Amino acid sequence: MKHILLPTDFSENSLHAIDYAAALFQDTDCHFYLLNVQKSSEFITDDIFGASEHQSIYEAIVADNKKKLDSLLKVYKKKHKSSSITWHALFDFDVFIDAIRQAIKAKHIDLIIMGSNGATGAKEVLFGSNTLRVIRGVDCPVLMIPEDYQFDNLKEMLFSTVDCKKLNKKTVKVVKDLCKLHHSVLHVLNIQPNVNEPEHGYDFYLRDILEGVTYKSHSLKGVPISFAVESFEQLFPVTMNVMFVPKESFLDRFLFGSKTSRISYGSDIPLLFLHKSD
Repeated sequence: MKHILLPTDFSENSLHAIDYAAALFQDTDCHFYLLNVQKSSEFITDDIFGASEHQSIYEAIVADNKKKLDSLLKVYKKKHKSSSITWHALFDFDVFIDAIRQAIKAKHIDLIIMGSNGATGAKEVLFGSNTLRVIRGVDCPVLMIPEDYQFDNLKEMLFSTVDCKKLNKKTVKVVKDLCKLHHSVLHVLNIQPNVNEPEHGYDFYLRDILEGVTYKSHSLKGVPISFAVESFEQLFPVTMNVMFVPKESFLDRFLFGSKTSRISYGSDIPLLFLHKSD
């Protein structure tokens, strides 16, 4: 894992996610890309009228955010000068999700880390609109950091899935890399919401795709996905929950308690979302 994308709007949530990322990879040679995206709707008339005669309209609009981004980059370079992280700044004037996709392709991004950008203490808005769009709209692992969560360790991680056989080695690479980096034990929780669903016997399959990782296999039947995961988190000292999202319906079933827009599942620990790889 070498290239990490860190979207920031300069909010406390996004800066907190950057701090978490720096702690997570402090002993690793990797590249961090701080990305700020400005939409055309965010600029005001004063940005244009305040421009000098030598500036284009575009330069007038983006100048303030670019200055903030450069200042932020200097702060983090100084703050983490003893680490092995190489810091970069990226600025884009585009639709947010399009900017993310372009950065992934241009910089060969392995992982996106971002804040939940939801309201304090409100589980129903745990995920802000940008976070949810990235989780659903990009084919890249996304690590979501809850507001105010401090990096502790990754001695034990939870991997929640409803069908292990849809996983492959490419999909779980980021999980294996994190486990090896932090010498973590991975708890694989296969959830079968239907109590009448037959046992699948995933152990042999897991042994292949998780080769080199210390893991423990668990299974729960006949309980809702969100309840199963929340209960497991209370029983085991896990400090990250990994979820495989093969299709949007699984994400909906995991996050939503009904077919409404209210999110009934809230997490106190970071959530790593994986997508299906070819």
